[in-house]
Amino acid sequence: MQLVDVTGPLWPELPEYRGLIDGLRKGIRETLVHGLPQPAALALLATVASDTARPLCVLTPDWAQAEAAADELAAWLGPGRVVCLPPRDVLPYAVVAQSADVAARRVTALARALGGPAGPGGPAEPAGDGTGSGGGAPAGGGVEPGGLGLPA
Repeated sequence: MQLVDVTGPLWPELPEYRGLIDGLRKGIRETLVHGLPQPAALALLATVASDTARPLCVLTPDWAQAEAAADELAAWLGPGRVVCLPPRDVLPYAVVAQSADVAARRVTALARALGGPAGPGGPAEPAGDGTGSGGGAPAGGGVEPGGLGLPA
């Protein structure tokens, strides 16, 4: 199910939104938008993604919030346009090997960020492993729509 954006026509009426879009079109690579509650922020991101067709990146404090945000963005943008980059399941210099599943999902998400194919396993899953458990990954993940799911 894809949500119909009833706020979309309202965003362009705001001078702040027009300034944001103008800046992005002029090549500003990053900008900070603050003060919006999460549902409004995600609606804004979905509108920006639709208006600019630019890759976007959303960072969240933990994996559960990343999956929740990815699900909400997928409802606005449609399935397949949002991909989660799973957090590493080991510390950078740990002696333990990273799980093959997490490594494959990270490579797939990064390949999509670069505009490449989804990888040997087919399209990347929009969020997690489909179980809602986050795939056993620890906290620290991020939702990365845009190059990681949104076509450029």
